[in-house]
Amino acid sequence: MQVAAVSGLLVASVAHADVAMVENGLDSGQGSLREALASGATEIVIATGDDITIYTPLTYAGEDALELIGNGNTISTPNNINMLQLTQGASLTISDLHFEGPDGWSILNQAVSPAGKGIFIDVRDGQKGKVRLTATNLSVAGVANHGIHISDCDLADECGGGGGGAGGGSPASIVVTFNGVSLDSVG
Repeated sequence: MQVAAVSGLLVASVAHADVAMVENGLDSGQGSLREALASGATEIVIATGDDITIYTPLTYAGEDALELIGNGNTISTPNNINMLQLTQGASLTISDLHFEGPDGWSILNQAVSPAGKGIFIDVRDGQKGKVRLTATNLSVAGVANHGIHISDCDLADECGGGGGGAGGGSPASIVVTFNGVSLDSVG
């Protein structure tokens, strides 16, 4: 009987290992969004009502789809950085968050390179299938470059018009679904 009870407990723990709870508005450390993104969790719930100020990019380096569920929180930075970057082409479902950069940018007043982005998804070279971005009740404002950028180019920011039309992409398709999304004052 004890073996069955221990076995059931282990299975229950593993089943919830891919969910992380953000418990504070700190830039890093225990209970922070940064720690949750680095943990390998594929579902992150911001349980705090605190806003979050970051100084370096928030990075998700997993290939599995990520769901980031906010609580109406604002994620802000005083620095010209990519605020949230998915470096391995993971699909992203994101809701109820506001990203605010240092502001002062527009299409007429672009920053010098490199310019920070609000949300950046970098599709892997050779990636297949679909890369999905599903955003609900999301705003991005005050970043010096793209508010939301999905790059399917092996030359990254040097691709397309900025690189003379050069660069190749992956066989992946990109599917974008927006509901209640606002992009404002982005370069």
